[in-house]
Amino acid sequence: MTEMKQRIQGRLLVSVFIISLAFLSATQSVQADMSTAEANKAYSVRFRDWIYVYVNMEFIQAAPAAADYWLEMTEKVVNDRVKFVITGYYFDTKLGMDWYRRYGSQLESRIALLCHTWTRQGYPITPDDFEIDIRKEKVGRSR
Repeated sequence: MTEMKQRIQGRLLVSVFIISLAFLSATQSVQADMSTAEANKAYSVRFRDWIYVYVNMEFIQAAPAAADYWLEMTEKVVNDRVKFVITGYYFDTKLGMDWYRRYGSQLESRIALLCHTWTRQGYPITPDDFEIDIRKEKVGRSR
């Protein structure tokens, strides 16, 4: 089996496992027309943790290991609503630019698609619940 096939199979297995775990372990489903306060109470900690794991797996671990890009995700509360803040940097190097073209540039559209999917599965979350800031840095500047 080629290395590429092994990587694809590994990613698929991890994705299926994480998705199954997240939705089976969620405390309850919420309706799309619930108030944000009700929805926040209904989101389980595991669902929030799953979002962290998914972003890390999809946009960091899928890429080759390098110090040419960096991504982190944190939470903040805005108007009694949890907002996920994704901050990233990539350096003006070959590896940094490759990471941005392959992963970083797709982050917003992938999150929007995932939000649509999660909402249909009972978790009303929108791209507005995310703040995404990916910046290009010159080589030699510290973060």
